[in-house]
Amino acid sequence: MCESRYSQSSRWLPCSTSLATTLPANPDPGRSSYVFYSFVMAITANLIPIFLLFVTSFVVLKKVNQIRANEERAELVKAVSDAVMGNLSGVSPGGNSPSAVFDNFGKVPWTQFFAGCSNLDIVVHYFDTWINQHEVQLKKMLDRGGRIRIILPNYKNDELVALIKERFPDYTKEQVKKKIQNTFAKLEQIRVKAIHKHAIVVAYDVDSAPWYCGVSFDHRELVLSPYEHDRSLSVAAPATLVELPRLPAFQEWFEKEFAFLMGKAVETRPKV
Repeated sequence: MCESRYSQSSRWLPCSTSLATTLPANPDPGRSSYVFYSFVMAITANLIPIFLLFVTSFVVLKKVNQIRANEERAELVKAVSDAVMGNLSGVSPGGNSPSAVFDNFGKVPWTQFFAGCSNLDIVVHYFDTWINQHEVQLKKMLDRGGRIRIILPNYKNDELVALIKERFPDYTKEQVKKKIQNTFAKLEQIRVKAIHKHAIVVAYDVDSAPWYCGVSFDHRELVLSPYEHDRSLSVAAPATLVELPRLPAFQEWFEKEFAFLMGKAVETRPKV
């Protein structure tokens, strides 16, 4: 049987009677304080884990938001920096300078220099990849009856080829030799396909290794780039664009240099 509770009115109450009906009309203050204290402690004990969880979650969320904000800020800074550098690349000092510097040979706007060009003079070790990249522009130039003259190292000179190979450690001696041969062969193939039958491609083989790459468009623009002593497969050297009519000293130097190398040629291809 269930034990009954005894109230102050000396009446027996069944155990199913609610707690509210068992409380006296005038409860003892000491007992009420104890009940309240027990109630508060019970709630506090349950709230502490929730509070700790809330604090931990708040700290973690704040840290995540801070990291995200830092990442977004870093991405924004990089995007702005890249945009600014991209716009400044190739811009000449002062805005009206007769020269401009590109931080990489591949960033030179070659296509715009081909527009209307009729004469192309080149001094280089080899240029087979560059020719592949600009075959369309070269074909259009030769279709107009243009002329391409190129100074190349003598690929039949084994000592010279070995010397050039030292500048390109990723290639074998035979690969360097083949690239020199391919440079003229590819230009000649483009010339054969040209609409204008009087287009000219001439290679001058010299027993020397130029220390620079030079490309002159109609004696108007000259692109100069030094060769690297430490390089990988891709060209990382900067390039300088010179407007020759505005810098006659450069124009005189390159034309004199080109004429000298032509005169030192041990072989001309094709035979002219």
